[in-house]
Amino acid sequence: MSKPKVLIVDDEAVVREIVGNSLGEDNYDLHFAENGKAGLEVFERESPGVIILDLRMPVMDGHEFLRQLQPGLKDPFAVIVLTGHGEDMDVRACFKAGITAFLRKPFNLYELRGAVSNALSMNHHMTMLNKFMDVMASGELEQARASIDKVVGIIADN
Repeated sequence: MSKPKVLIVDDEAVVREIVGNSLGEDNYDLHFAENGKAGLEVFERESPGVIILDLRMPVMDGHEFLRQLQPGLKDPFAVIVLTGHGEDMDVRACFKAGITAFLRKPFNLYELRGAVSNALSMNHHMTMLNKFMDVMASGELEQARASIDKVVGIIADN
């Protein structure tokens, strides 16, 4: 099974290094970008399960990144904002934009690792739920049940 992918988008090299070293202990496939524009390119190429996003960066900031990405509940990824510039209106705007968690710098590495682990777990459960809902909507479940009933009937007659 492949390792879960995590994308770290932050303009500070030291933050990317610290977060990368910490998450590396959890055996994730790590990818890095120094701004939102580069982050979107890596996102398109790698399809990470979790994005750790700073808000204030050159070239493209985190708010514009979120506007372009438009994360939602049915998406197979989660966004965790990790920033030193989180005003209450930033927190509100980010959650309205579809993020999963908001952490302020300076941050606790264990809290971040827990947020990443929880986000990946939530992604897995949402993916399974969406697949189940798709099957229910398509009528395949009823077809499968009818086929099973036929097989059971044949076996019972023999």
